[in-house]
Amino acid sequence: DYDFRNFAFEADPLKSRFNEWIDYYRMKWAISKAIEARSILEIGVRYGYSAHAFLSGSPQAEYIGVDADEPSFGGDIGAVDWAREALRQEGFSVEIIKTNTQKWSRFPDGCYDLVHVDGQQDGDGTYHDLDMAIMQSKYILVDGYHWTRQNFLAVNEWLWNNRAAVE
Repeated sequence: DYDFRNFAFEADPLKSRFNEWIDYYRMKWAISKAIEARSILEIGVRYGYSAHAFLSGSPQAEYIGVDADEPSFGGDIGAVDWAREALRQEGFSVEIIKTNTQKWSRFPDGCYDLVHVDGQQDGDGTYHDLDMAIMQSKYILVDGYHWTRQNFLAVNEWLWNNRAAVE
């Protein structure tokens, strides 16, 4: 019965879509609960709805969110600041880094139980983030798979090229 709307930002410009997102965030809650995540890294935070779902499913987890804090790929400038404070007020262990992961060759802090890839969804950006995630995670959750053709093709190409490492 997890419902992200109890946490959501009241002035979110996409509020009209909240009802259709209930099952989407409930699934993220269930994934986190099922794998009993202790460490989570998320690329693409926005207002922190996925973070809240993951952390509600695994409240003991330490969470690092990475967001470029720009209006591209569904972003909303300043949303990550709201997310950071709201998640901390809920009592979760949260660190949010404002940067573009495309500048990185590794994620900070070693290995994660769950890496959620939902950032720069232009194909190449997702491919890059998946390359880092495969080296530093137990589970990878790809978001935005069907949002654009180029992202869909890039994820498929990445899966093909890394099929030996994907269980």
